[in-house]
Amino acid sequence: VSMTAFTVVRRAIATIPRTIRSNRAFYAFPNVKPFDAVLARFILETVLTIMGGAVLLFLIWWFLDLAIDMDWFLHGFGIFAILLVWSFGISLFIGVYGTRFPVLFKAIQLASRGLMFLSAVVHPLSELPPEAQYYISWNPIAHGMELMRKYFLGMQPFQDVSLGYVVTWAAATLFLGFLSYYVNRRKVIER
Repeated sequence: VSMTAFTVVRRAIATIPRTIRSNRAFYAFPNVKPFDAVLARFILETVLTIMGGAVLLFLIWWFLDLAIDMDWFLHGFGIFAILLVWSFGISLFIGVYGTRFPVLFKAIQLASRGLMFLSAVVHPLSELPPEAQYYISWNPIAHGMELMRKYFLGMQPFQDVSLGYVVTWAAATLFLGFLSYYVNRRKVIER
């Protein structure tokens, strides 16, 4: 459950922002904007990741007889949608400023290497020591992963998990992504 959502977030940080730079030839057409390239790549990556995650969950169900709790399926999918909003905002932000300042791509790629361990993807936060729980609880992705485990698998999350925290971060990153695009849209095309 966590790997599918984390893969979308990881691709939003690592691969999707590079589409602004790699599709510069299309910006000569009057109706094509850098936003279109990011949106198209984000949709493609998300659909492919969801399809792969569905196949993986089907195989887990088929061979290991582990099934998703369908009572809270829409709640879990809502958390996944919130993580998608966060991912799109961060990919738009990194895409705009990474195109303007290419060293940012390398810095973000280096900084995101340990994101899997800091996002509670492999182990639930409730299994970690209290000191680690405190520091990882600052990561909004970890809150999303815990809430997805709660709704999809029926696992009890750690005590400080907050839906409001995830929603606030998603709204803030989406706002910053659109703001950075609006302010720098002409500079991104010129470079």
